[in-house]
Amino acid sequence: ELYMLALAKAPGNDDAMDGLRQVRESLLQRGRAELARNEPASALEAFQAAADIPGQASEVEPLIARAQNELDLLRKREANEREVRGLLASAQTSLQQDSLVGPRGRSALDLYRRIFELSPGNSEARAGIAAVRTRLVELAAKARDRGSLEDERELLEQSQGIERTAEVVDRLASIQSELARRKQEVERLERQEQIRALVSKAIKERSAGRLEEAL
Repeated sequence: ELYMLALAKAPGNDDAMDGLRQVRESLLQRGRAELARNEPASALEAFQAAADIPGQASEVEPLIARAQNELDLLRKREANEREVRGLLASAQTSLQQDSLVGPRGRSALDLYRRIFELSPGNSEARAGIAAVRTRLVELAAKARDRGSLEDERELLEQSQGIERTAEVVDRLASIQSELARRKQEVERLERQEQIRALVSKAIKERSAGRLEEAL
């Protein structure tokens, strides 16, 4: 500001002009150093200050654009990191509450997958998804212990949606076979009950002398 005031009082003053050039160059050097330290906000401030000093705008404008771009990227990364931290906390809570694959958008699996979108390769999200699959298999085993094959099948199918394994494939085939056998048995018993009911009715009709109806 002092050099600028000097120029205002004495336009074209060589000492003031030389001083401004030195200040401008120092600001540019400072901005480049801040960029090298990954401090785009400080770099942008230095470049903008240099731009206010008379000189070659073509030299400063690309530096301002670069600093602004790096600052935008940094802010986006920081916002993503904040969102990832929040999602990790929510996913862990959902996992602990066995909200594994539902409700949609708030399940542990959906939250961990969202983290992968924001932070590809995130190790915590990868471990979380593996934990979801493990828990589904654990719950399927509990369903089997209480005799609920339908629940076991559903849980195992959900686990297969995360990662297919030969062990689970074999178990699902076994469950399907058992459910089919049970269905056939139910249908056989129902047919037997229907036959008994028809025979009983026919006997009654015959005893009552209604032979045509008994036929």
